[in-house]
Amino acid sequence: LSGTRAYDGTANAAAAILSVANAVNGDNVNVASGTATLASQNAGAETITSVGTLALGNNAAGNYTLTGASGSVLITQAATSIGLASSENPSGYKDNVQFTATLPSDASGTVTFRTNSSLFDSESLTAGVATSVATMTLPRGANTVTAEYAGDGNYFGSTNSLSQTVTNHPPVAAPFTVARTAGLSVLISRADVATNWSDADGDTLTLTGINLVTTNNVNLATNAAWI
Repeated sequence: LSGTRAYDGTANAAAAILSVANAVNGDNVNVASGTATLASQNAGAETITSVGTLALGNNAAGNYTLTGASGSVLITQAATSIGLASSENPSGYKDNVQFTATLPSDASGTVTFRTNSSLFDSESLTAGVATSVATMTLPRGANTVTAEYAGDGNYFGSTNSLSQTVTNHPPVAAPFTVARTAGLSVLISRADVATNWSDADGDTLTLTGINLVTTNNVNLATNAAWI
C-alpha cells in the first residue's frame, strides 16, 4: 500500500493505492481504499497505520477477500503563494510604510523584504503572517517591494512583489495678516512672510511671484530687493 500526495496539513492518506495479486482471468477488479491515518502529516515518507473499508467493483466481490494493509505515503512539500500588501499605497514622501506578507497559517520560517532590490528587513512568520518594520526612506516615484519566503519542511519557498508609489507633499502656505494705520504705508518683510509657508518633505521653497492686489483690493508695491 503506497502513494504520493502534496502536503495539505491533514492526516488523510486518500492517495493510497492498494494492489491486488492473483486476480482471476476475466475479472475486471477495481479496488478502492478507505481513508487511512498517517503516523504524521508532515512532508516525507509517512507510515500508514491502518486502512478503512476496502471495496471491490464490477461484481467481483464474491471472488476475493480483502483485508486491511499497512504501508507508506510520500508527502511532498506544497507550493506556496505569498500575499503581499502595503499599509499605504500610494504613500507620501517620508511617510512611514509597512509591508505584510501572508502565507498558509501553519507555515514557519522567515520572510525577507527588499525595496528596490536592497535588503530591507527579515521577519519570522507568526500564524502565517510576517510584517516588516516601518520605513520612511523610499524615494519619490515607483518603488519595487519584494517579499521572499525561503520555505520550510512542508512548504516550498516563493516570492511576490508590488509597486509602491511614493508621491510628493505639496508645499503649504498659511494666511498672513498685516494691520496698518489708515492712510499710512506699511512695509512687509519677506522674512515675515516666509514663516507662514512650509513643506512636509523638507524641500527648499522659493518665492516665485506676488499678487499685487490683496483680497480687499489694496494695491501693493514691491521693492526689487525684497523679491
